[in-house]
Amino acid sequence: MRKKKPFYLSAITLLTILMILSCLIIICFCDATVWKPFKTWTFLLQADKDKTLYNIAISYVAAYIFYILQVYIPEKNKEEGLIPLRAAIQREVQFFTMRIVHLWMSYYTYVIEQGKLNKPISKSLDSIFEESNMYDVLKLINLSDTSTQQAIYSSNYTWRNYTKDSLTKIINWGKEIIANRAAELPPEIYYAVFYMTTESNIVFLMQQLLSLPPSSFPFTTLAETIPTKSETHTIDLSTDIASIKTLVNWVNTEYSFLNHQKKYTIPSIHKIDISSYAKW
Repeated sequence: MRKKKPFYLSAITLLTILMILSCLIIICFCDATVWKPFKTWTFLLQADKDKTLYNIAISYVAAYIFYILQVYIPEKNKEEGLIPLRAAIQREVQFFTMRIVHLWMSYYTYVIEQGKLNKPISKSLDSIFEESNMYDVLKLINLSDTSTQQAIYSSNYTWRNYTKDSLTKIINWGKEIIANRAAELPPEIYYAVFYMTTESNIVFLMQQLLSLPPSSFPFTTLAETIPTKSETHTIDLSTDIASIKTLVNWVNTEYSFLNHQKKYTIPSIHKIDISSYAKW
């Protein structure tokens, strides 16, 4: 069942509603009858000599006009001028996140098409990046088996090599974003990229272990590269999963904004549609 989006008013909408109410209060304090339905209320308000409400309304309208002219319109123009930069940043994060998604799609496709995974997996973000599903898939990827993602330069491109090369590209791309986009990215997105690049179990640590000579760490499946808690001997991919979901949702939210804005024509923006990448 799809969750209902919460209803909320934007700041400018709320301020405008208050401005309209202030205008109505000002009208009601007028000596002349501006609109007949206000006649009775006007009489009642004028019978009270306290003009506090009237003064507040006048002050609010003046402040609202000042805000619109000095803050809202300049900020709006500045925001529109930054749309091309915003599109470029969205593309960089989309490319980084898509590499992670594509890597995992190749794992799922392989184990499902080979009949190794004995449970249904829906083509959704929550199902694919669910801890138990991910770990089950990693246990079925034998590092010495030939990858379905064949390299042009190699006739025997194993899952070990494919995973190591893919993770290296992800990390290098992440480092570029970390180095160049600290000021432009929202803090939670910047940290998600930083975590996946420098601390993640399924990206950073796995790449480090796969880069070692096989004799130094002779594991046979990808699952063996995932650390377990010493006290419970269980894995914990919660931070990895949360980071990936945060990145996917942000990329798609930015795509929606960029795709609907009318000022610029931006042809090279893409969203991450999980179901379209699932090949099973």
